[in-house]
Amino acid sequence: MPGIFRLTSSAPLAAPICSREDSKNFTPGEFLEPQTCCRFELHIFDLLPTLKCCELMRPVMSFTIFIQFLLTGIVLGLTLLYILYFSGLLRGLSSAIFFGNVLFETFPFCYLCDALVDDCAELANLLAQSNWIDAGKKYKSTLKICMQHVQKPIIFVAGGVFPITLNSNIKVAKFAFSVMTIVQQNGSDSAA
Repeated sequence: MPGIFRLTSSAPLAAPICSREDSKNFTPGEFLEPQTCCRFELHIFDLLPTLKCCELMRPVMSFTIFIQFLLTGIVLGLTLLYILYFSGLLRGLSSAIFFGNVLFETFPFCYLCDALVDDCAELANLLAQSNWIDAGKKYKSTLKICMQHVQKPIIFVAGGVFPITLNSNIKVAKFAFSVMTIVQQNGSDSAA
């Protein structure tokens, strides 16, 4: 998987700074030599708009993904009830496919949020392992600014309740089983 951050000289404004492919064969000091200070400073200007963009999108995504998680859990729970009690073989099969597709709707966003957190941590490590000891003052100050920004991971939180990660996607599936159990208990209480 390509990383969220790329190291390229022709990166667009919101482009990333380093890739996982580049970091696989990484040796300390390889990426950020003092000779590449000007190129490195240009990438700092690419990183800052990315961080600002994340801050602007955070409130909208927080509310939106929270509602999507909530509705996905309810729809999945009701789909499970339909599969267990009201469907035949073909309708059950189509409902199971629907179940998987609805669960898959939130997967890409959760995966990218996880990748963003991992890449921020990896970028901080790569910057710390650069050959900064022998570098000039301008390079070191730019490196410090970048390190301060990437040490705080970019984490999106759904509705201010829980972080958006792959684990959250699993929790949505568990919520579906909770919805199914609640409906089953209410159904058995009303039958009695």
